[in-house]
Amino acid sequence: MKRTSAVPDHAWDRVNLAAALADLKEQHYRLLLAVGALAQALEARGIIGPGELDERAARLDREAEASLRATRAGASRSCASSHRPRA
Repeated sequence: MKRTSAVPDHAWDRVNLAAALADLKEQHYRLLLAVGALAQALEARGIIGPGELDERAARLDREAEASLRATRAGASRSCASSHRPRA
C-alpha cells in the first residue's frame, strides 16, 4: 500500500521522539514534586532531620559512581586482556 502523506517517515520519527521526551519530562516533574512533598512531610513529623535526605542522596550518588567506575575498569581490563596476543 502506498503512503499518501507528504511528510517523510523520519520527520514523524522526530515528532514521536519529541512527544516521548515531553512525556518523560512531565513524569520527572511530577516525581520530583512527590519526593519533595514526602521529604517535607517526613521532616515535619521529625522522622528525618533537615538535610538528611540530601545527605543520603549524595552518599548514594557517590556509591553509584564508584560502582560504575569499578565496573568500567573491570570491563576495560577484561577487554584489554582478551586482545593480548597469546604466548
